Amino acid sequence: MTYIKVCLDFTKRFIDWRENTPFPFTDEDVSSLKTRQLIYTLQNIIAKKPQNVVKLEKFEVKFGLKSTNNTNIKCRWLRIGLQAHWEDKVKETVEIMRCTLRKILTTPIRRI
Repeated sequence: MTYIKVCLDFTKRFIDWRENTPFPFTDEDVSSLKTRQLIYTLQNIIAKKPQNVVKLEKFEVKFGLKSTNNTNIKCRWLRIGLQAHWEDKVKETVEIMRCTLRKILTTPIRRI
């Protein structure tokens, strides 16, 4: 698969997944996804309707998003969490807003 097709496939699998069914991504899927592909996938998820917090929690654990140091990933993930009204992400968002000086990443969060 091409770079973009992989990202679109991941996005579609996540959006279509229902939390009462098995998680649609294997460990192999997660390890094969490159950082830029994850960023693009998260950007695609932002463009869709807000997701269920339960789905987001499982996605966060599987992809290790809570422990990432990549600001591009973290900011996009926090936007997704805020769109879903995930209260646990508010404190993290305030913290990253204080620490991150890259306005290009934090401006979209301020608009939510």
